[in-house]
Amino acid sequence: MTDPRALFQSDLYVRHNARRLEHLASLGLDLTGRSVLELGAGIGDHSVFYLDRGCTVTAIEPRPENVEVLRERMRELPGVWNPERLRVVEARVEDLDRIDGLGQFDVVHCYGLLY
Repeated sequence: MTDPRALFQSDLYVRHNARRLEHLASLGLDLTGRSVLELGAGIGDHSVFYLDRGCTVTAIEPRPENVEVLRERMRELPGVWNPERLRVVEARVEDLDRIDGLGQFDVVHCYGLLY
């Protein structure tokens, strides 16, 4: 199994991800304090975007190695990765109806999941 950091923290991906987050910020959406369902969370790079805006995030990620890195990052930087506002669920998008207590969300973030 390859360490997800080899991909998600490579120079090319970091640059690509920065452009995606710049684009998201440029949309001028009122995101403060929203509830967010993030599909395909990877290692949580976009989760922080919402946490920085006071949102609560439910991050859905099917790959256990990505979930492990995401949770590791949460433990290392609890001031950034607020566990009271970030729920990490290891699941496939196709299985959302099987997740207990998923609820409703103000924002569904599905940015780059399908490419």
